[in-house]
Amino acid sequence: PTVRMEATKALCNSCEFMSDVMEQKGHRDYLMSVIYKCVQIEEEPVADMQTRVYGMQCLVKFVELYYGKLVDYMVALFKVTLYAVQKDDEEVGLQGLEFWATMCETEQYLIDNPKEQEGDMVCKYYVKGATPRLVPVVWECLLKQEEGASFTEYNLCFAAGHLLQSLAATICD
Repeated sequence: PTVRMEATKALCNSCEFMSDVMEQKGHRDYLMSVIYKCVQIEEEPVADMQTRVYGMQCLVKFVELYYGKLVDYMVALFKVTLYAVQKDDEEVGLQGLEFWATMCETEQYLIDNPKEQEGDMVCKYYVKGATPRLVPVVWECLLKQEEGASFTEYNLCFAAGHLLQSLAATICD
């Protein structure tokens, strides 16, 4: 697990330098399949918790850097991120919420700056499509606030509140 964790961490730290790889569908497919293996836990966890956190952080960076290349992966990304929020360790779940918050920020930027939309970097409205199934999960996280929890502690409840604000701003609802 340590080698896999360090490799996933290195992958996460090198996302900014992968533009050539992300342009090639075959390489992109392989890269995404490797990350899916790192983050999934539906049956038996393939990776330890810290590796799953780094894998989810890679997905967050992909939204920031390669939003236009994610169209083929959104169904799977939706599943792994929501699964992380609902059933994985809190640290992994936080990254699942961060994925959607980053998606909101990216789409909001594209909506607010239509001149920036060109090529595959056009708003695909993933957030709007995901919202009906995403909001119940976010509400569930909001209900998990523990008594006596610090307001300065970043936890699932706090992250869910932030995401709910971002969702509302992005879909203007």
